[in-house]
Amino acid sequence: MKKHLLLMLVVAGITFSFLSCSSDDDDAPLTSLKGTEWVNNEEKDLTMMLNFTTEKDFYFTKRDKNGQTVEKGTYTFEPPIVHFTIMNEKTKKTEKLTGKVDGKSLTVNEVVYKRK
Repeated sequence: MKKHLLLMLVVAGITFSFLSCSSDDDDAPLTSLKGTEWVNNEEKDLTMMLNFTTEKDFYFTKRDKNGQTVEKGTYTFEPPIVHFTIMNEKTKKTEKLTGKVDGKSLTVNEVVYKRK
């Protein structure tokens, strides 16, 4: 009886050890930004967000004490580099920016966004 109990405990221990070991897909390199959201709220009273809605479109949202603005742009992603094209609403000129994805961080012009 003791042998059977010991054998069952060993089998249960092995089973639980396999169940607790799983891959962490969040650490895998991104191949697409579609459906991801990135946030920077390091400054008081200012939150900036990048929402990648499709394989080529994104929204830039800026919230501060004066309200919220949303701008739409396009992008291409060649991991880990992101090329942004957006229309500056004030100047009515097209702006091109480049960013870099590093794990759960996206840096654009020295501004670091964290993946939600």
